[in-house]
Amino acid sequence: MHRGDSLKSRERVLFPGESPPGRSRPLLQAVTLGTILQGGMVAAGHFLPGLQEANLYPIIGTLIALLTGLTYGFAGHGNTLFGSAARGAFAAGFAAALAISAAYLLRQVPLNRIGVAAMTAAVTGLVGGLLGKLRTGIRE
Repeated sequence: MHRGDSLKSRERVLFPGESPPGRSRPLLQAVTLGTILQGGMVAAGHFLPGLQEANLYPIIGTLIALLTGLTYGFAGHGNTLFGSAARGAFAAGFAAALAISAAYLLRQVPLNRIGVAAMTAAVTGLVGGLLGKLRTGIRE
């Protein structure tokens, strides 16, 4: 927009760092992806007990958390490095908390694993958000 241009009835001036309307919502996408993948892991562990017996939940869950953080870091346009890391941590931690709660309800894991899994996923998501932002480049 240039000085002297008239605004149409539906256009408005965006503030610095604000995304135009209609763009994707990276945090919602990352949480959705992480929840679906973590839920798939829980479902697979329910139907394939060998997955849980081999103690693969922590490894697979951590990799999914990293992917969730990376997803936000790659798509989080207009964020600072800290903002990308924090939102990647939130997305991964929230998705893991939902999935491990489902695993607890299915009697696959004890109750104390919810906090441990959520915190581990949040730290891994933080790293993923940082790496994703560094990969796309820090513009701010």
